[in-house]
Amino acid sequence: MVYALSIASAIAFALASLLQLAATKGRSDHLNMRPGLLFSLLKHGGWLGGIGLDILAIAFQIAALAFGKVAIVQAILSLGLVVSISCAPYFGFNRPSSLTSWLSLAAGCGVGIYILLQPTQSKDSYRMPIVVIVAVLAGLLAVLPHFLMKEASRHQRALALSIVASILVGLASVLERILGLRVVALGLFKGALAPNTLVLIALGLEALLITQSAFQLGEIQVVLPVIAIGEPIASFVFARLLLSERLWASGVGGVIGFLAIVGSLASVYALGSHGMKELGGLGPIAGEDAEGI
Repeated sequence: MVYALSIASAIAFALASLLQLAATKGRSDHLNMRPGLLFSLLKHGGWLGGIGLDILAIAFQIAALAFGKVAIVQAILSLGLVVSISCAPYFGFNRPSSLTSWLSLAAGCGVGIYILLQPTQSKDSYRMPIVVIVAVLAGLLAVLPHFLMKEASRHQRALALSIVASILVGLASVLERILGLRVVALGLFKGALAPNTLVLIALGLEALLITQSAFQLGEIQVVLPVIAIGEPIASFVFARLLLSERLWASGVGGVIGFLAIVGSLASVYALGSHGMKELGGLGPIAGEDAEGI
């Protein structure tokens, strides 16, 4: 069930990214990193469809995290970029080349090997106050690149925002794991009544604004690969630090698992850089202006 829910989440996130990338292009730069960017996108039907898919994907992700480790779920979600490139032709873009197909296969095999070699673990161990403090501090520090890099180029700003978005979403996966565990143990209403739930919502909204700002400024072949590889790496780090999850077994199996996930993430990045160039990037749908009218 964990695998099925994770795959469904990856597919929904991938389709949402395609819709949102197309919608954010052409927005005025002065809206970047401002709530007005999100309000302007509310007029775009494709973007709203992407948000709907995001909500569905998050629901699948929380359900998967209620029963599976962060490392496993996020490893599967990293394959969302494979889904994005595979589905892009249905959005009017060229079909991927054989190299792209081989990179997709390598990424999938790496994740599969990593999952097969995952060590067993009875339960996660966390201290809620520390989790909340780390999440709040991360949320506050996430806005610093916007203020520190105002004079930087669009490419540099997009890259910085993509990295920050990856960190926030990776941290959110830890909060979602805790939320899922509490809901399973205490029921929906009692389980959701915890400090980390409000922090998760706030972190999610901040990550949404930063992600859309990165989409607006950056080229698809830069933004998507950075987020696709940065999110699982961030989630692995936070899962280890905050949940004490074991990321790989000891001995030869652990070395193979480590090399498998590194190879998979490297394939995902190469896939994004190469595959998105083939597709030629995304922009507003023909016949629509910047407001999607």
